[in-house]
Amino acid sequence: MASAASHAHSLAAGGRAEFLRVWWNSRNRLTRANELFRAIRQRITDRSQAFHLIEELENDVDDYLGLRSPDEHPWTEDDVLPEAARESVQRSLTELRMFNVRQPISMLLAARRHWSPADFDRMCRTSAVMALRINVIGQGDSSLESRYNRIAVRISSEELKTFRDAAPDLAQHYPSDDTFRAQFERAHLVTTSARNRKIVQYLLHALERQSGGTDYDYQSSRNTIEHVLPESPGDDWDRDGDESIDSFIYRLGNLTVLEKSLNQEAGNTGFATKRLVYRRSNFLLTQSLAEDYAEWTARTIAERQRKMAGLASSIWSVSFPG
Repeated sequence: MASAASHAHSLAAGGRAEFLRVWWNSRNRLTRANELFRAIRQRITDRSQAFHLIEELENDVDDYLGLRSPDEHPWTEDDVLPEAARESVQRSLTELRMFNVRQPISMLLAARRHWSPADFDRMCRTSAVMALRINVIGQGDSSLESRYNRIAVRISSEELKTFRDAAPDLAQHYPSDDTFRAQFERAHLVTTSARNRKIVQYLLHALERQSGGTDYDYQSSRNTIEHVLPESPGDDWDRDGDESIDSFIYRLGNLTVLEKSLNQEAGNTGFATKRLVYRRSNFLLTQSLAEDYAEWTARTIAERQRKMAGLASSIWSVSFPG
């Protein structure tokens, strides 16, 4: 095991104080940053307890780094996680980082410490799906960190020994499919933000995989986000006096993935011209724009987004054991 000192540079980027808070909250009642050192001083009262605290921190620092930055600190080949579980875990943790969701990290650190690889894998996957349903598509939930903290403490006390044990608590806060579909139907992500662009690419590629069965790399520079109704519509766009359609520019139903060369060709031209371009795309969801729609209006954008919501509820889904 590498010493905590050897990770000083890595922790400097993520914040040593944040690591300490996450570690503390994986074992104790939720403590806010401004209360952390007071709580530690009250609990750690002698030299032996201080050394024990340092030892426990050293034991968990690698796992924390893997949880927060899975691409930079992946778990190694000789780790206890089997290869299949490691790939699945890294994928889920990468999604959490992309979503910028930190609420489950203390809970995941506790699960990593105490659970089997299979149960830990399920917890990571569940956390990523819940983050997408609640934080990305939904309206967020300010109570989640405290709820996850209670689960973390129960894992650390070995009251919850498996994912099955924790499932009832997690299921209470899991948005139903009906709720998720309704929220997805209204979702919009402003793609002028780098974070949102990456999330939209991820969403569109996942929907493409679900629809057409082909798994394209959502991080590939060869593909871009296409706004069917452009961000700066040209003269070809006749709104028939309905300026309200401009509010649909960043709705997910107005967005598709398109090869960069075709995106440049489509430009800000009208929908009639864009349909000809979309027919030449390799992406099934983009081809369907040309096949399924003769015009592009607020109504057709909403209709397409309802179809996308149906696909989404089957992609980002968790089955909780009974």
